Amino acid sequence: MVTSVREVSDMSAQPMLSKSQAMSLINVETGYGRRIIEKTFSRLVAEGRIRFILDFDGQTQRITREDVEIVIKVLKREIE
Repeated sequence: MVTSVREVSDMSAQPMLSKSQAMSLINVETGYGRRIIEKTFSRLVAEGRIRFILDFDGQTQRITREDVEIVIKVLKREIE
């Protein structure tokens, strides 16, 4: 699920990363590649555990640092 920034006012105070920045950070932290990270993103979005937000330009997907930490923990098998 991708939400527009205009629809989410409470998330503006949280640090946001672009999807590519998040993928790079997750890769460094876990050692997993793009395909596994993308599959994990898809699964967690489908489960409603994380979400991406469209930036004002309507093209850049952003994710909160908190959601990135969830992805990292899932990939490190610290949480299911």
